[in-house]
Amino acid sequence: MKTCIITIVLLLAFNLHAEEGGTDYKCYLKTSMGHEIGFYRWYEKQYVQEMAKLIASKMQTATGDVYIKDVLECTPLAQDFSRPEAILLDKKTVR
Repeated sequence: MKTCIITIVLLLAFNLHAEEGGTDYKCYLKTSMGHEIGFYRWYEKQYVQEMAKLIASKMQTATGDVYIKDVLECTPLAQDFSRPEAILLDKKTVR
C-alpha cells in the first residue's frame, strides 16, 4: 500500500515538473512589415489557443513594433519548418 501511494505521489510530482516550463516554439508570421520568425514558450495543452491569440497582437522587432497579421506555421524550436521560405528566414534569424 505504501509503495502504491509513493508511486502515485512521484508520478504526480514528475507530471507537474514536466508542465512547469512549457515547450519552446518558433512561428513563421506574416506581420505588418513582412514575414518574421517569433519565439514563444507555451504549454503543449494550450498550443492551439496561444497560437490563435497571436493574430492582431503586437510584436517587438529590431526595427520597432509590428502587428501580427497571420500565423503561417508554428513548430517546436528544435524542428524545421515545412515551408522553404520559413526555413530560409529561420536560418537568418538571430536567437
